[in-house]
Amino acid sequence: MKPESPSLVLCKKCNQFYWTKDAKKMTEINNSAEQKEKYRNVDFIEFPTFHQYFKALETIPDEKFIRIRIWQSFNDFFRNGKEKEITQDLQDLNSTNLCALLKLLDESDQNNLLMKTEILRNLGWFEESKQLLDRIKDSGLLEIKNKFLVEINKQNNQVFQLF
Repeated sequence: MKPESPSLVLCKKCNQFYWTKDAKKMTEINNSAEQKEKYRNVDFIEFPTFHQYFKALETIPDEKFIRIRIWQSFNDFFRNGKEKEITQDLQDLNSTNLCALLKLLDESDQNNLLMKTEILRNLGWFEESKQLLDRIKDSGLLEIKNKFLVEINKQNNQVFQLF
């Protein structure tokens, strides 16, 4: 229920990406009205956008993390009711990213296998997705696996709400 705390942000002043865990502490803001007013307009960082994450691939060495964030930011179009903003170019970029991400995921890890299943479903490769889904044996993933199977059978390639 807490707000998302980004791991990677973009500095608006220098246009560079940095990990928030590596950021230097500049000041500490308490809840006083004076400090809230003083720092009210501080806006030097932003969450990267779909397109900005592609730029991050050039400078951030954690390719898997960046490609997952690209995928999540693409799905945000659906989560935020902005699917009409998805152009063919955006769709093509997303598909290229998903194909690259598939190569980075280790199938011996059940969570990565589930992620690959979802990527294949998003790409519209339903039979391949179903075959991978059958390989998931972790009983803790059974409920999720069943929900994925329903969406695969409906040939739904868009993001959907699990819970």
